[in-house]
Amino acid sequence: MHDNAAVHVIRSTSDWIASRNITVLEWPARSPDLSPMENVWAFIVKKIYDEAKQYNLVEEFKLSIFDAWTNLDPA
Repeated sequence: MHDNAAVHVIRSTSDWIASRNITVLEWPARSPDLSPMENVWAFIVKKIYDEAKQYNLVEEFKLSIFDAWTNLDPA
C-alpha cells in the first residue's frame, strides 16, 4: 500500500511493482482513521491542555508532553 507520494507513483516505481505482479492497495494521504498516531496526538493534546493549562516555559511544555507520552495506556 502507498499514499500516492511522488516516489510511489513515478514510472520506475510503477514499472518495478508491475514487473513483480504486486497488488498495490491505495492509502489516503491524510486519513486520521487509518493513522493511529493522529489519535495518540489527540490524546496527548487533551492531557497537556487539561483544564486550559498554559505554559510559560518551553521546558515545562516539553516535560508535560513527555509525561503524557510515558503515561499512555498501551491497551
